[in-house]
Amino acid sequence: MSISIENSIIVLIIFQCFFCTLFLFNTKRGKSVSNTILGVLLLILGSQFFTIFVQEAGWFDFKNYFLPFKFLYGPTIFFYTKSIILKEFRFKKKDTIHLTIEIIAIKEPYIILIVQISMFTYLIASFQSTRIHHYVLKETQSNFDKLSLDWLKQLLVFLIAIIIIDFIYHGSGVSIGLDDMTSVYVVQLMVILTLVSTIV
Repeated sequence: MSISIENSIIVLIIFQCFFCTLFLFNTKRGKSVSNTILGVLLLILGSQFFTIFVQEAGWFDFKNYFLPFKFLYGPTIFFYTKSIILKEFRFKKKDTIHLTIEIIAIKEPYIILIVQISMFTYLIASFQSTRIHHYVLKETQSNFDKLSLDWLKQLLVFLIAIIIIDFIYHGSGVSIGLDDMTSVYVVQLMVILTLVSTIV
């Protein structure tokens, strides 16, 4: 396996995701539910890039087995947002429907497109929830500035940007048959690395 910019970034993403996951699962600080959900999100992300690393190293080809798990990104982000906004957030039985993994017998590029649509939908729903929460706080709380969740909105906008870049990367490759989208891929990896580093 050759050492490249892409591979170096992937290794950093894997390390930071798993490191932060261990910290979040063991820390006593903050809201335990929120920490657990964020830890699960980073675990999924780290696992995805681990499968990419193993695939590119030629050790084992199991990248396609991970595809269904990508459907967990959207719901996990949505539940994380809810856990931050709601003081006493708890999972309900009806919430499990969001976490159902569907294995769809469709070609990979189109599964990725469905995943992107799913994530984008959940991100918009999460962003809308923060906007409503922002309005309620502004109207009812005198210490609004201290309670404001601008950081959460910025995080969601960051994630939406990643989805758009991912759509450009995969969409261009599928629609116009581009095999070499290295520059877009590197930009995507750098954005993801920046996001994970910010969380860490």
